[in-house]
Order: sequence, then C-alpha cells, then structure tokens
Amino acid sequence: KDVAFAQNTSSGNGGAIYNDGVKSKITGRSYTTSGIQFNSNQAGVTYTDANGNTVTTVGHGGAIYNTSQMTITNATLNNNQATEEGGAIYNAASGTLDIIANSGTTSFTGNRANGVSNAVHNAGQMNLTANSATDSIIFNDAVTGTSGTINITNENAGSVKFNQDVSGNTINLSGGTLVIG
Repeated sequence: KDVAFAQNTSSGNGGAIYNDGVKSKITGRSYTTSGIQFNSNQAGVTYTDANGNTVTTVGHGGAIYNTSQMTITNATLNNNQATEEGGAIYNAASGTLDIIANSGTTSFTGNRANGVSNAVHNAGQMNLTANSATDSIIFNDAVTGTSGTINITNENAGSVKFNQDVSGNTINLSGGTLVIG
C-alpha cells in the first residue's frame, strides 16, 4: 500500500486533511489495488461536558476539507464520518476538487455525514476523470451539494459510477460512461 490516513479525528473540519489556500496533490500508484487510503477518519466529535450534557462539534469532511485546489488520484475512501456534511470529502464553494482514476480506481464506500450515506458534499467545482477504459471512479455513497458543479471528462472511455443519489449539483458529461444507480 502507498499511504494510509486512518483513524484521525478533528474536533472541527477535515478529519485527516484540512486544505486551505494551497494547491495539493494526493496520488496513489498505478496498477495497485491499494493506492492512497483514507479509512475511518472523523470530523466533528461528540462528548459529554462537565455538566453531563452531550455536545457535538460541527465537522465537515470526515477525511478531507478543501477550500482551495486539490487533486486526488487512485484513492480509496472508506468508513469516514462527519457530524455535518461530506462524509469523506467536503469541497467548499471556493474549492476545486479533481478526482482521477489513472491506471486504477478511486472509490468511496461506507462514508457517512450526519448519520446518512455521503461520499462528497460539493459546493464548488468537482472534476472527475477516468483516463482509460479500465479506469473507474465509483461512488458507493451519496453525493450531495450546494449549487456545486460536477464535470465528468472520460476521453478514453473510462467510467464514473454513482451507485447512490446525486443531489444539489449540476453534472456535465464529456465522453466516457456515466452510470447512475
């Protein structure tokens, strides 16, 4: 495996990574099944205060919170959680998020936000690119948004699969295969 971000916790946004104002790239190796892994990270926490009251802090982006430009290639994002939006990733209105499958797969499974299935909450621009016919980006969790844009560019017949609901985004398709449901 390349790198694993596992069981990190933030009392606020971005359980493993908070990207603010920096152009970032996270790339897993091609032709591997592991690539970069984000597993069981948590944004926002629930605790009991000194008076015995249950307190939950606001957390967006169980694994990643992005307000800038971020590229993620050949990654697996599983079982991440946020107390608010973006079970695995929260892409803010100012953010540009590029998710790429290049000689591999990028997938989202078991991510939750506010207790329900949620891979990504996109309020900005999200670009999805699967470079070849054997490459795929798979969302096994819902994708939500707040007036976000999802651009899908699969010039060499790669595929993007949304196996759950997609809401609050405008989707633009430029080649390749798009599967919903």
